[in-house]
Amino acid sequence: EFMRNPGPYSDLDVADDGRCPVAAVEEGREVAGHFALSEILRGRRFLFASRQNQQRFRENPKRYIKSEARR
Repeated sequence: EFMRNPGPYSDLDVADDGRCPVAAVEEGREVAGHFALSEILRGRRFLFASRQNQQRFRENPKRYIKSEARR
């Protein structure tokens, strides 16, 4: 949806400076996320390095949002 019509999403904050929060928690490393693999939660856009990481986030977002507080 975003790729076809980015306008409604343009004012959202990108979380973790565009890095994948799942990679940060599960792998302990910073990996760039992709706009094509994103989720919007609480007015913030989370980007993911892979579809698998995106699915992990969907299943338990609280686990990965906490990574923001650790930085």
